[in-house]
Formats: sequence, structure tokens, C-alpha cells
Amino acid sequence: MDPAVVGSPTFGQIFKTTLPGLYMGVKEQIFSQPLVYTAPDGVHADLDCGDISPFVGVTGTGVIDPETGTWYMVTKTYADQTLVGVAQGRPAGRQILHAVSIDNLSERPNFPVDLEGTAARNNPARIFNGGIHHQRPGLLHSGKYIYAGFGSHCVKFNFTGWIMGWDKTTGRIVERYTTLGEGTTKDVSGGSLWMSGGAITSDDKGSMFFSTGNGHASQLDQVPVSGRNPPSALEEAVVHMNIAEDGSLKVVDFWMPWEKKQLDVIRYPTVVFKFSCTNGVPSFIKVADSPTNNAYTLGVGHGTVTSLNDQPGTGLVWTSDVNNGNLRIYKAIPENGLMVQLQSFNIPDTPKFTRPVFGDGRAYVGSLAGLLYGFGSPVNAPLNCTATIQFGSLELNTSSASRVVTCQAKTALVVANITLSGNANFILSGLPTTSIQLGNGGIFTFQAAFKPFEVGPLSSDIIITTSGATGYSTTTPVALRGNGESASPLLQINPRLLSFAGAVTGAAPDGIEHDIGFSTVGNGGPFSPGDVTSQGTKIGAFTFIGLPEAIPAQSSATVRVNFDTSHSGSFAAFGQIISNGGTDLLRVVGVSGDAPIGLVEFQSEDGTRWIKYTPGMSFSFGNVTENTTRSLKLRITNTVGPEGAALVLTVSKPPFAEGTRLVPGESMNATLFCAVPKSQWNLDPTPGYAEWTLNTNDNTGKQVIQFECLGVAEHDQARYRYIGCYLENNPGRALFQTCGGNGEGVGAGRSYISLFADINQYNPNGTIPTSSASPPGTSNTAIPAPTGGPVVNPGVGTYGSVGCYTEATTGRALPNGFAMPAGSRAVGTCIAGCASKNYLYAGLEYGQECWCGNALGTGSVPAPSGECRVPASSSTTSGSSRSSEASMESSTTTTQQSASPTQTRPSVKQTVGAYVFQGCYTEAASGRALSAKSYFNDMMTLEMCAMACAGFQWFGVEYKRECYCGNALNPGSGLAANQADCNLLCPGDPTTLCGAGVRLQMYKLTSQSSTSIFSTSSSLGSVTTLSISSPTTIVSTDTLSSSIVTTTTPPTTTITSISTSTTTSTSSSLVASSSTATSSSTAVSVSTGDTKPSTGKLLPRQIENNATMTIDRCLSVCSQYQYAGVEYGREYN
Repeated sequence: MDPAVVGSPTFGQIFKTTLPGLYMGVKEQIFSQPLVYTAPDGVHADLDCGDISPFVGVTGTGVIDPETGTWYMVTKTYADQTLVGVAQGRPAGRQILHAVSIDNLSERPNFPVDLEGTAARNNPARIFNGGIHHQRPGLLHSGKYIYAGFGSHCVKFNFTGWIMGWDKTTGRIVERYTTLGEGTTKDVSGGSLWMSGGAITSDDKGSMFFSTGNGHASQLDQVPVSGRNPPSALEEAVVHMNIAEDGSLKVVDFWMPWEKKQLDVIRYPTVVFKFSCTNGVPSFIKVADSPTNNAYTLGVGHGTVTSLNDQPGTGLVWTSDVNNGNLRIYKAIPENGLMVQLQSFNIPDTPKFTRPVFGDGRAYVGSLAGLLYGFGSPVNAPLNCTATIQFGSLELNTSSASRVVTCQAKTALVVANITLSGNANFILSGLPTTSIQLGNGGIFTFQAAFKPFEVGPLSSDIIITTSGATGYSTTTPVALRGNGESASPLLQINPRLLSFAGAVTGAAPDGIEHDIGFSTVGNGGPFSPGDVTSQGTKIGAFTFIGLPEAIPAQSSATVRVNFDTSHSGSFAAFGQIISNGGTDLLRVVGVSGDAPIGLVEFQSEDGTRWIKYTPGMSFSFGNVTENTTRSLKLRITNTVGPEGAALVLTVSKPPFAEGTRLVPGESMNATLFCAVPKSQWNLDPTPGYAEWTLNTNDNTGKQVIQFECLGVAEHDQARYRYIGCYLENNPGRALFQTCGGNGEGVGAGRSYISLFADINQYNPNGTIPTSSASPPGTSNTAIPAPTGGPVVNPGVGTYGSVGCYTEATTGRALPNGFAMPAGSRAVGTCIAGCASKNYLYAGLEYGQECWCGNALGTGSVPAPSGECRVPASSSTTSGSSRSSEASMESSTTTTQQSASPTQTRPSVKQTVGAYVFQGCYTEAASGRALSAKSYFNDMMTLEMCAMACAGFQWFGVEYKRECYCGNALNPGSGLAANQADCNLLCPGDPTTLCGAGVRLQMYKLTSQSSTSIFSTSSSLGSVTTLSISSPTTIVSTDTLSSSIVTTTTPPTTTITSISTSTTTSTSSSLVASSSTATSSSTAVSVSTGDTKPSTGKLLPRQIENNATMTIDRCLSVCSQYQYAGVEYGREYN
């Protein structure tokens, strides 16, 4: 980018175009730059955070491998990509690694890779969840590995910073490092990698560099340590890591400022520091500020520096901001303590932390509104003039020989004016005194010379203004470049004015220090600064440390100035620096006052007085009637005396934005409101809560201010209160529809019901409270509290429990009701009633309804035992069913056959699919035994883990819910000395074991193992053949899952019954009832009836989900498996 062009009047916006993408009515957006691709496949999430809205996609800048033409990026999406437009919640959020061909955007082999559930290498308790994390920094390509950094959205949720590294070809995760490492508990958040969107960097010599943001571990709050001794929590830190041969990372050095909580500022200038090194000691000296402050909210980009083909003196600094001159362009070298702004442009909807990108003399900036802006200068100049003139180096106050500038017209035009833009180090001569009329091809000349008055790279631009050239720009620039030198030493002090502002008296016993630079910019020397004053190195409240006696040519020395803040007041010092390189004046000022005192107050409920904030106590809006809003004010005041320091809000939210300063005695108000929506009749008062995190520079530090509001109905409460919207026959289903009567009209609730309950009788905990105001006709006698349960009643007489069952698809599972007398509605009463009528089954529903029958209705199938948890009305320790399930008892005297129940113990499953049990294994000496892939599920089964590890040689389950995969065991992992250490039950299959703490239930893939998904350790009992001459109901009991299946057989049908042996150790078995040969055009199979295990899927692998499912289709596709089944009329497994 040529400064002569960028600084000219012709440089500006040259186009604005709409991006082509349109997803669910929302235009494609740009969150990071360079430009990113947001795939239209459900990439969105509700984060309660306005940073990225309304959809999420690629928010960090990817990286391209030029050798393979592969673009690596990270996308944020939901677990289920088929649910377009449906928010699935933060737990379902996913961060996916992609490797895409830049030629056709096709995915490379071994990609994409899902990061969900990954455990941190340096703190295994930290588990990565894509829903709460944000991928903002640019990616890093180092050798054969790619690295990405992660942080949080809006500093929300229990986040941590992460660096994920993976092999660029295989996709294998090689690093999973968290910035909150060992020793930080899971409830501590912080250490995000944001970097304003800047990229993680490397020196291509095995080192990586990055910075982190907000954090709350505060390990070094009072204990400073050397940079070579990093803590395990790296927050608000700059970090240097080594990249090992295997891609893993190790912290080598770090830097963390002591004032880290004050780094989040707004309405603050951009600050320029100059790097210097004195006797091997590096330092950064503040040399300038931007002429304007940044916006009222965070969002300034990290900045970009450009040049014109690396020519000295052509540097430009480009920054972005969310408000007020969104794109700003400065000279790279400040002048007189300020950055020199050349241009600024307004770009609506500029994203936070964005930056421009460049190409062919143009700058490009994207926006949240789906627009791409291009900035540049029209390239069709009317004159073809001499290119950039380089004068080289020249001694100060001497003139170079004149150089001829020649310009030729490309078309007929008029040369109206020739001016010099820039400093006075260049001289023009031979200029025309009047306008020049030129035809096509016409030529004119003039001269330019270089006479430097300053030391260093110098530049100016000749601007030639023309008119009458249709289709051409109106100006043509000619660049002049030179370098000023001095044979004599020249003293330079930077900055000339050093200010200590806002110091707190007594807060720093050793004073506060800033640096200034003494340098010689001439070629001569050394020089001696001489005496500062007759007082020596101390001037008033300031002490000058490290004053040099001599400074070599073209070098510098850093002088540290200490401000004594033991007393309050305003102080100033003026130092005259006398040397053989000249004399200069240094001014130092400082202000020190008492520590600020922040007073936080909230209006009372009636708005008539202020209530002082007390830690741990909530500010209250009081009772707010539904469908109304109450607004109250929060006030913050700096109550320190007139000589005190300003109160700075370092962490807050608008209108108390971060960086807000309150001078002594100043207050600021914010209006908060509680809005209670219109709600159901007779609803109990509904409390609402909110909080405001506030951090200031006073002695109180961080405060979490709580607010509460109680929403109340506009009328008195009736006895029957609204308790919720319920669904008939499906209590476990989530409610999405509005309650709406009998199913008619828009928004109707189908079988939903608005339910009201007698407040004197209803208890949400499921027990009946003692009431002093019972309804007429009821007793006031208190019902004793239950002593346990509810538990499953094992049975009465010849009836035994056969489990929890759903209602039939149409009608009742058991069609005949039995009215139990009031006061004796118990399991025994129901069984006695059904037995008196010789029914085979008895079932209890809703805790008090008794139903009888000889066969289950169509669609009544076993349900999880937890669904039947409603206590029987007269026996609160015995379980009954909820709305659509029935606790079922079956008589054993009327069946043709039965299998005796056998209690089984949890056992080791010897085979899981093609995997064979290897034993109980320990973790590796360092890290995980298996580290290629991980998967976590609170309902883990061995089958789940085997499916997740498909393609790997080994899998192991640990802590009963963690699954790990790999092709080889990492060093140090082996058989546990005590094989009984693996003693935790699998949550999804409690008949099997799933490892333990630091112990893995380990399985290995072998070619000899069976491909069946069922255990081979079962031993079958005898097979009995019965000949039945009349229609008979057959009951077959599975002794493992305690579920039942019945079937009615026609006359002269042969039934084969398989009963399990009492020595069975299998963890899953099929229930056999009426087995008849079923012929098919594609396969021959045996139907084994309807069944399901107590937990999980009976057949864990779903092959197809098809609305036109048939039995023949299922059998055809599953012909290579031992079992096949159809579920829900369309799914087969």
C-alpha cells in the first residue's frame, strides 16, 4: 500500500457489494478476516451473547497449506445438522475441524473431526464443550500440524482457554492443552484465547506465541514468579511454548502483568510503544497515543501494518473500531507524541476485533450486515509520470542534486496544479506558473531535490491535479523518498513529556515507574548527558534511574523514572539534558491521591430512597404485577475526597461500560427494569433473578450484584392453583405447543391440558401434606410419611411383578377396570380384585386405578422401571405408574409355562462385537492409555464405546462414562495388579462393568472374534416343544430384563420356548415367545417377538430410517447380521 496514494484525496470507498449467501432469511455475515465461508447447514446457536448474531459459523481466520491446497478452519454448529432452524441448546453445540480443498471446497480424507468431549491433557477434569467455547484467533500451520485457539462467548459460562493441535493429514489430535491446567478446579473459568482475532504465531524454529484474556484463578495474585517458572493457570498472559516433534506443547516462558484486571478498557487511545534493548535488557517505551479514543465498548482490532514493497518510510498502521471512524489509517512513525491519522472511513455494522485485508493496492473490510467494502484509488491515472524517486542518504541541511520529473498525458487534459504533500525536506523547482493544456501524448517536466532537516526515513508526495480527462482520476501522485543522517551526535528523548496519572497514595510503597528513552540518532558520539540538576538524579518526587554516561552511535539507553506516591498532591519536574549532541528538555508530571471509594446504591421499591449495596444481599424490585414493568435506578458514586483518585470500572456492562472513570464526587446512574409477562390464571408468584458483575480499581475489587423480582398475579390467589401444562399418555415428552383447548385451531395443544391443583392437597414432591382445611367428606387425619421407596411390589399370592408397561396404542393395555374401595387402594387390593374374576394380569395406574385383563392391548410394551414411580395411594412405599405406564402383575397359575426368576450379578462382558475383553488396565505413565479419540456419555454402555471407536484396534471405558480409543497402548499402561479394581457399573447397562477411577475396561479387536453384538458367555437351558390344540395365551419370561411378551397362537401351532439357565452370565439376551418360520423373498429368518432391554438399544446399530419400511427390506439389508429388528414402523437395526 503506497502512502502517497492512501493519503491522497482519491483514496476512498470504491465499491460495496452484498455477499451471495442467504441462510434462513439472514444474509451471510463476516465475523473474521480474511473472508470466511459459512455453510448453510444449521450453523447457529442461542448463546445469550450479542457478539455473534443471529447465526454462528466460521468465526476465526483459517489457514491454507500452499503445498496441498488445503484450507483448514473450525466451524461451530449443532450436533444434529438435520434440525434446521431448531435451537438445540448449548450442550448440543459442536466445534468441528475441517480440511477443505481450495479448488472445489470438498472435504479432505479423515475430516471433519469433532472436538466434543475431549479431555485436556494437562487437566483431565476439563472437558471441552463446543457450545460454550468460541474459536476466534487465526489458526497456525507449523510443519505437519495445525493449531487452533479457543475462548468464551462474552466471558460467559464455565469456559477455559484451549489450544487444539492436529495432524494436517490424518486429523489425529496431537495436543489438547488448557490454559487452566492442573490444580485449577472445574468451577474456575478464564484464560480465553481471543487475541482480537489475531493469529497464533510461530518463529518457524519450534516456538509458538499467543496471549490469553480474562481469568479468575489468580494463582500469582500476591506471589510474583520468574517467567521461566510458569503457573498452571495462564490468564491475561503472553505465552511462549515449544512445539515438540510429536506436536505436543510445553510452556517455556510467560509474562503476566500485575494490573491484569485493568486491561479491559474502552474510550481509551491506541498506545504506541517503541522497543529498545540496553545491555541485553529489552524494554518497551511509550512514545505516542492515537489522537482520538476508541469506542464506548470493546472491539478495537489488533491492527495491521503495511508498506510499499518493504520500502523504508512507507509504513502504515490500519485499525478498526466498532464506532466512530470504523476504519482508521495512521502513519507508522508517530510525530510529537501522537499518531498521525491520514484517513478514516465509516463502515456500518463493523464487527468487533476485525481487521482489513489487502491485495493489489486495495483494502477490504466485511460487515455484519452481509456487505463487503472495498477501498482504494482509481487506477486509471491520466498522466504517466516518473516512478518513485529515491534520493538515498544525505547529511542534514545539505541539498541533493535536482532530479527531473517527467509526465506524459494519456489523453487531452489540463494540468491545473502541482503541490507537495508531506514535510519540508523536499524542494520542487521549474514548476509552471499557469495551467498547462496538453494533448494526447503531450509531455511536461519539472525538478525535485532532497534537503533533510530531520534524521531517519523521510518521504513526501507530489500531487498533480488535472481536469478535462473523462474516465480518468483527477490526481496523479509522484513519491519522493530519502534518508536524513547526521555526522554529529544528536540527542533524542522520547517521550519528552512523562505523566503519572491516577496514582493512589500509599498503594505502592516503592513508587511507580515508567521508562523514557535517551538515544543518539547521529553517526557520531559517544556523548555525555551531563548533570541533571544540582539535586543530582532526584528531582522532587521523581528519581531518575540508569542515566547513561555515554551512548554509542545509532543506539539508545533506557532511563527509568520512579514516582514517589507516599504523599498526595500534584507534582512536576523539568530536566534539561545537555550533551555534545544538543540540549533537550524533559518534563515529568504526576498526580497522587487517596484510593477511590466506590459506593453502589439501588432505589427502593417505591423509588423514594437509595439502598446501599451489602455484599451477599440482593437488590429487590419487590412485587411486580404481571403484564407490567417496574424501572429502578442503580447508582455508582466515587465518594473519595477532592484530592482522591478517579474510580475506574474495569469490568462492567453498558451503560456503565468498561473503562468508565468517575472523578471524586461524581456519580453515574443506570436504569434497570423488571418486566413480568402475562401468565396463566392462579399461578403462584414467580421469582426472577439477574446479576451484574462489577470490578473497580478501589479496594473492594470484584462484586457480583444480585437482583430479584417477584412476579405476582393482579388478583388474589384461588384455592386451585395452576401447576403446569400436561400431556396425556406421554409424561416424558417435552412441551413445545401452546396449551389450546381440544386440539382445534391455530396453536392448539392436541392432548395437552392446563392443570390446576388444590393447594391444600397438592405437593410437588409427590407426598400428601397434612391439611387443616380438608375438602368436605375427607378426613383431617394426617397421613404418616413413607418410610422408604417407592419400590416395586414383588407380588401377592400367585401374582408376581413383570415390570412397567406403556398403555396400548389405542385404548387401554388392560381393558377391564376394577373399582378399589377408598382407603384401601393398594397393590394387594388390585390383585385381589382381578384374581376374583380370574384375570391373568393386574395393573395399577395413577397410584389408584386398577385394571385387569387376559392379554395386553396392541402397542403396550415394556417401559423403564423409573417410569412407574407414583406411589400407590394407600401404600406410599409401593410403586405405581405415571400417566401412560402401568405397573403390571402376572399370575403364574394360569400360564402354560414360566421361567423361574434368577437374580444375576454384574459381570465382565467377554466380547463386544468384534472386540474381545483384555482385562482391567491402568492409565499410561503420562497422559492417557488410549489417546487417539475420546467420547463421553452419562448413559455409557460397552456397545456405545465400541461404535465410537470403530476402526481402532483398542477401546477402553473408564469412570463408567468415559470412552477412549487407539491403535496402540501408550507407554506405562498395563494390566492392573488387582483385576477387581474395575468395579463401576455401566450407567446404560448395569449388568456389565465399565472400569473405575484410573482403570479401564479394555477391549481389543481380533480377527477371530464374532461379529455378533451379543455376549457369547450365555449358556442356554433346555428347549421344550409344546403342541397346543386350542387358542392359548403364552407368557414367556426373560429372567434378565424381567419383561414379558405374550402371543395368542392358532390351533395345532408348534411353539418353541427357550428358557435361560440359572448360570447365565450374559448381559443382554433376546426374549423368545412364539417362534415361527418366516419366509421372505430375500432371506430366511426367525421372528422372536417384541422386546426391549431395560436400558439402551437392544440392537445398537441403526442401518436405515425409512418411511417406506417393510420387513422384507429390513431382512435383506441386515442379512449379514445375526439379528434384525424394526422399530417405530420405519427404523431397522
